[in-house]
Amino acid sequence: MSSFLRLAAAALLVSACATSSAAPRDETDDKSREASITNDMEWLRKSYQSRPRNLRRGVKGTVRMLITVRPSGKVSKCVIIRSSENAALDSYACRSVVRYGKFEPALDASGTPIEDTVVLALMV
Repeated sequence: MSSFLRLAAAALLVSACATSSAAPRDETDDKSREASITNDMEWLRKSYQSRPRNLRRGVKGTVRMLITVRPSGKVSKCVIIRSSENAALDSYACRSVVRYGKFEPALDASGTPIEDTVVLALMV
């Protein structure tokens, strides 16, 4: 499996693995939801194509990050919470998610987009 396909497959699993800090939902007229990764894989392709030369030689690993998703769906902050044990890979993963990441923003009970934090595991 190519590195890009592995990255795309990992990202598809993110929505199942991601955890959010959004408050629990009350089902009555509640429009709230947690932030989640979009189905648009173009941002992953751009991220993959921009990887540093030293990471193009088969360097692999899983990076676990705590990211902050703005009401616009863009990522504003990334903190490594479990390293891949490769500093270059960790740095690339965070930079890529902040630069290219696209998420569906969390919504409050009235349906207004709000900031949220999400745990994201990315296999590179």
